[in-house]
Amino acid sequence: MQIIGLCRFSYPCLGGFQTEHETIEDRISYLFDDTRLEERFRTFEHVTIPGIRYQTDDDFTFVIVTGTDLPDHHLDRLEAIVADIPHATVLQLPPMQHRPAMREVIEHFRKKDGGPSVEFRLDDDDAVAIDFVEELRATATNLLPLFRAEGRLAIDFNQGLVMKISDKVEVGRVIKPCWTPALAVMLWAGAPRCLMDFAHHKLPHLMTTVTQPRRDMYIRGLSDFNDSSFDRRENLLEPASEETAVFLSERFGIDITAIPVTKTAETVD
Repeated sequence: MQIIGLCRFSYPCLGGFQTEHETIEDRISYLFDDTRLEERFRTFEHVTIPGIRYQTDDDFTFVIVTGTDLPDHHLDRLEAIVADIPHATVLQLPPMQHRPAMREVIEHFRKKDGGPSVEFRLDDDDAVAIDFVEELRATATNLLPLFRAEGRLAIDFNQGLVMKISDKVEVGRVIKPCWTPALAVMLWAGAPRCLMDFAHHKLPHLMTTVTQPRRDMYIRGLSDFNDSSFDRRENLLEPASEETAVFLSERFGIDITAIPVTKTAETVD
């Protein structure tokens, strides 16, 4: 059994975004804007990567896909962030159609033994708990008889948190079915499809989906640059307390005191 994680870091694909642009040049300009990239680097380095770095089971591959047009100084920074993580790799691709591009990436890293390939994705402001891979492997192993009968399965850890970083760090707990973080698809390694060929919110209609409502397993980031929508009327966010800071450190490897916050008129002396 192999586990593969996929993260698009401002990859200018054709399609694959809810926010549309008229030309690929417009999309590149938007994605590689310095202000936007600085915000994405902040969440990627301080929220996404700690959980990947400190996984209790490090027998997995985590692929960060970015564009060939990413300026060199940003590429150097991206590679430096993951330089100490043997199971993480940065891959550059030219602009391509979204699903074929992601399928090509997954197929490249799949083992050729024809065994099960368990695949998950993270946005560059999302995170998984430090035991996510361990729990995912255990669940997938227990489900092997069902997987062999079905040919494909989805595994959904549906309990987690939302986080927003501005002049402070705010968090809230949620239970959401089939959100992308901590959601995995189990396929045969030789399958013609991969995780990214299935719309996450439609998975229960496309394959047997097993829900694991155990502990907080993910963080979904919220920001002004979110491509997908989230109903902020739910008013879930509260400033992170000292107790929350300890929990985030122990569960996700996140040190919120190290996260650069956005200074506002009220926070500037």
